[in-house]
Amino acid sequence: MSGIFRISVSAFSVCHGRTLESLNVDGCKNITDASLVAVAKNCYSVNDLDVSNTLVSDQGVKALASSPNHLNLQVLSVGGCSAITDKSKACIQKLGRTLLGLNIQRCGRISSSTVDNLLEHLWRCEPVSTVVVVLKNMSLSSGDLARVCGSAFHLSSCRAFGNDGVTS
Repeated sequence: MSGIFRISVSAFSVCHGRTLESLNVDGCKNITDASLVAVAKNCYSVNDLDVSNTLVSDQGVKALASSPNHLNLQVLSVGGCSAITDKSKACIQKLGRTLLGLNIQRCGRISSSTVDNLLEHLWRCEPVSTVVVVLKNMSLSSGDLARVCGSAFHLSSCRAFGNDGVTS
C-alpha cells in the first residue's frame, strides 16, 4: 500500500467489511470508539479483532456487543486500553458466546473481581475447544485457572499466582 499514509477504519470497513476476517490496529493512536462502531456496522465476517493500545473505551466494546450484524468474534484483544473498565463486563460476556480468546492485559481499570467473573462465565469446557487466555499483570488467585478450560494460557507477571495454581 505504498503511497497511502492515512486511511480511517471507517472507510476501510465500508470497502472491505463483508470479507474482512482479521483486523489488527494494535498501537494505532487514532483508533477510537468510532472505529469500533464502524466495525460493528460494516464488518460481517470479522473474527479476530485487535485494538490493543488504542483509545477504545467501554463505549466501543458496547458497540461491538450490540452490533446489528451479530459479530462472530473469536478473538478480541483490548490490552492496554486504559479507558476500558468494569462497565464492559456485561458486553464482554455477551461477546463471550463466541470468543475463544480474550486479551485484557494492562487494562488497569478492570478489577480483579470482574476478571474472576469473566473467567467463571465466559468459557465452558468442551473437549475440542482451544481457549487462549491472556491476563498479564492481573491479580489471579490460585484457583482461577481451575475454572477455565483450554490448551493455551499466556500468563506473565500475574500477582498471587504460583505453583499451587498449576495442577496436572
